[in-house]
Amino acid sequence: MVTSNIYQRTFFIKYDRYNGTAFTFERDGVQYLVSTSHTFPYVTNGQQIQYSIYRNNNWIEMEGHIYMHPNYQVDICIISLPNDISQRHPIILTSVGMALSMDVYFLGFPYGRFMDVAQPVNSGYPIPYVKKGIISSFSVIDGVEIIFLDGMNNPGFSGGPCIYIQRNTTIPVVIGIIKGYVPNEIQFNSPLGPITYNENSGIVDVQSIKYLDDISTRTKRNIK
Repeated sequence: MVTSNIYQRTFFIKYDRYNGTAFTFERDGVQYLVSTSHTFPYVTNGQQIQYSIYRNNNWIEMEGHIYMHPNYQVDICIISLPNDISQRHPIILTSVGMALSMDVYFLGFPYGRFMDVAQPVNSGYPIPYVKKGIISSFSVIDGVEIIFLDGMNNPGFSGGPCIYIQRNTTIPVVIGIIKGYVPNEIQFNSPLGPITYNENSGIVDVQSIKYLDDISTRTKRNIK
């Protein structure tokens, strides 16, 4: 069962006209946000950015420096925070222990939707949707480790945590960050000619959590 350890760490964010999901983690005693790089297009490593977090039915403006992986194929970014925005509930950040066909959960804000009835018990922050899948495959594409899930992802989950619950505890293990889904190209002939479109294949693309360490240790501007 997904507990407050992770859903109270998960936030609805906006940058320019792009909405997505982010969640908090701690490194060296400091709290940061992690999300997908594609939610923050046209930014450079270490740049100070302005973005917004949804709280109390309003967008609250925030500022922070954004850090990305030197391999642009890794779709993960870290954003500095001026102060903690969530409680420091216990979580584990590792892909060790995951296995093929394991049940996992992922959290986010599909199409900007959220459980607003829970805002009063979450310090004014909306609680994300929770979805379930299984680990379907592990792959390395363009040198990047990818976890593929059998599940139904939707726009807005990008940047959300993918977790499993550690056996005999309620501590969530974050194995990766939701990137998107693999599209399935459909073609058919219409009276106006051939039409091609993409539909959701049900294969969810997850970036390995291991790249959080890579970002903090290999970027030219280390996050401290």
